[in-house]
Amino acid sequence: MKQYDVFISYSRRDIDEANRLCAELDAAGVKYWIDRNIHGSANFLTEITARIRECKVLLFIASQDSANSEWTQKEILYAIKNHKVIVPYRIGEFSFDANPELDFVFMNVQWLENRAEVVRDACELCGIEPPKSDTATPYSDLEEQARLKAERNAEIEARLAKEREEFNCKVAEWERQAKLREEQERREREKKEQTTPQRNTSTKQNAGRSGRLKRLAIILALMCAIGYGVNIYKQQAAEKAEEERIAQEQRATEAKAEEERIAQEQRIEQERVNKARIAEQKRLAAEKAEAERIAEERANKERIAEEQRIAEAKAEKERCALSGKGNNGVYEVGYYYDNGVVKGIVFEVSNGGKHGKIVGLQQSYGPWCKDGRELEVTLGASNKKDGKANTDIVKNRNNWKKLYPGHGWCTQFGEDWYMPAESELYKIYLSLSTINDMMSKKGGTLINERGQYWSSTEYDNRYAMRVLMSNGSALHISKSMAHGVYMRAVATF
Repeated sequence: MKQYDVFISYSRRDIDEANRLCAELDAAGVKYWIDRNIHGSANFLTEITARIRECKVLLFIASQDSANSEWTQKEILYAIKNHKVIVPYRIGEFSFDANPELDFVFMNVQWLENRAEVVRDACELCGIEPPKSDTATPYSDLEEQARLKAERNAEIEARLAKEREEFNCKVAEWERQAKLREEQERREREKKEQTTPQRNTSTKQNAGRSGRLKRLAIILALMCAIGYGVNIYKQQAAEKAEEERIAQEQRATEAKAEEERIAQEQRIEQERVNKARIAEQKRLAAEKAEAERIAEERANKERIAEEQRIAEAKAEKERCALSGKGNNGVYEVGYYYDNGVVKGIVFEVSNGGKHGKIVGLQQSYGPWCKDGRELEVTLGASNKKDGKANTDIVKNRNNWKKLYPGHGWCTQFGEDWYMPAESELYKIYLSLSTINDMMSKKGGTLINERGQYWSSTEYDNRYAMRVLMSNGSALHISKSMAHGVYMRAVATF
């Protein structure tokens, strides 16, 4: 199965944002898994849980739709249970109204709201180099702007100096021409003063014309001076406007640089907070994993020690069960008993296991009573609990071993042996599997699990009780039944 680093948990209504995020993860080389079409399939639950267990990071696209989604809530809780790092990417305002547990989990989380930050965090958590961010467009060089300004100012100053020089040359030329005309007019006037009076009138007219020309020259000079002043004013205004424009550009540049500096500081602080958060999550996850490892190691040691103790106790119990001597003279049901004379399998204990009853290793079959005349006699051997008492009653009959072969066969192993009563056979039935297990180990004849066995309990003059080993039930049957009914001897210790 293909391995994925990131599991994306989202609402189907946010598929457009999920697709945009997937495109950026693809560009960064992050292996991710996103559920696009498995809901409704037969194995979707197995697929989702397997992917969450295998991933390193669960990326939660948080919106009101995803917060209300039962599946996204389950995915987040399952990721927390499996100690996965969760990257929270918020694309809208929301709240976990229906799940206060998740509301508590995300109460103080530093939410990411920029896809680039989400991709960067995912890359860092997965051990992938984050993509390089584009550098900002550089601002105009202030020194270059100052140099250009100085050049423009020098150009304007040179142009103004040239205009001033040209104006001064024109004024000087006008003044020179005016002086020449004035000198010429003076000379002509002196010459003409010696002529006739009629010519004096012409001289006066020429003098008036010369004055008008002088005034005209002065007016032209003033107009040139005024034009020059206007040009100077326009140049100064243009220079001032240019300085103001450059100052505004510089202020805008400084403001933008300050905003960029603040934004950069905020990004650095955010990265520091994110790294601290991720480091804290990793530390907590590592501590939890280490605690779980230690707990598991301790539990394994305790389990191994307990298994070893149980095995040793079982081995000791097996040894005691097979020894025939019990555990320092204390026996349990299923133990083998051997005092050198009496041998059998324990089926009942009393007095803390120091006393009890055993069943013999052999069995036989035959009638309870053999003589027909004895079938007319009720012996009174009706005790359901004490087979020894019933057997003692049978022993009071003359020639009892021949007339009651079942009892005779049971007592042939010694005076402590007898035919078991009805309830004693029932106790053998209750522990039949344990008894037969030890019977097999000691080479005895197994008790037939589907057979029927004579009890020493008499029903009336013609019938005695038998016990079925298949279900423990007791039924009466004719005392003379010779085949199909087994006999088993028991004894006390």
